[in-house]
Amino acid sequence: MTAIALFSAVRIITLSYGLDLRPDALAEEGDRRFWLSEQSPQDNDSLFGRLSKRDRERLLNHIRFPGDREALFGKEALVGLAIADHELTNWSGLKSLRENLPPGAEAILSAPQKDQEAENARKACLVWAYSAALADYLAKRLPEAKMGDEAASFLSDVILSGPLSLKPDDAFSVIETIIKESPGNKPLKSALSVYRKTCSLRFQASLRDYYALAEKTTGRVRELYLKGVEAYANEDYRTALFYWREVLKLDPDHEEAKRGAEKAERMLGK
Repeated sequence: MTAIALFSAVRIITLSYGLDLRPDALAEEGDRRFWLSEQSPQDNDSLFGRLSKRDRERLLNHIRFPGDREALFGKEALVGLAIADHELTNWSGLKSLRENLPPGAEAILSAPQKDQEAENARKACLVWAYSAALADYLAKRLPEAKMGDEAASFLSDVILSGPLSLKPDDAFSVIETIIKESPGNKPLKSALSVYRKTCSLRFQASLRDYYALAEKTTGRVRELYLKGVEAYANEDYRTALFYWREVLKLDPDHEEAKRGAEKAERMLGK
């Protein structure tokens, strides 16, 4: 894509399906129209970030499964797309799955971070936690379900190949339809068990990354605040004000830094 195209308005014109029955979309950028399947996954990933919220919602609702999203956006984009999908529904799906959440997920469910990098890491944790919980939820609702080879392949390649963001009832309806259309002897529970374990492991890895970032942010706030205290004690009010303003960039609700900054401003006659 050209540098000019990066700043062009982008919108989704038509949602459709290709000859292979994979979901596709016709987009418009400036005077150019193209199908997402005609572009590289990297181009589509960049394009997604420039769509309106309405077009993002339309596209995510149309391209629902990880396997289809990977084909159009690439594997690296799967977690980001799942996060965007959950943001559109305000994480409402998690409320009905809390009893199935992996250990550690409940503690960060309502703990948004002010630092954007730490917040993105928290959301990545919740995406994998949601997918693991959804696998358990489906296994409990369909404990004796079995399927044929075709259904097993479809589940592995299209649905269970990345983080899921379908609402519980929607996921149940999809799985139930697939099983009915492809009966066989392969237990659904086995496939969901493998998927749940994979998602749980990815959740644990993401959780470690999240806590490292959260602690890094917390430690940085403490360090900057104390540097401000030291500067103020040495009557270096300008430096103290600098450090406390840096604290407030990371933690806008830090009351001690707010009061310190006000005192430093008074001493500087601001």
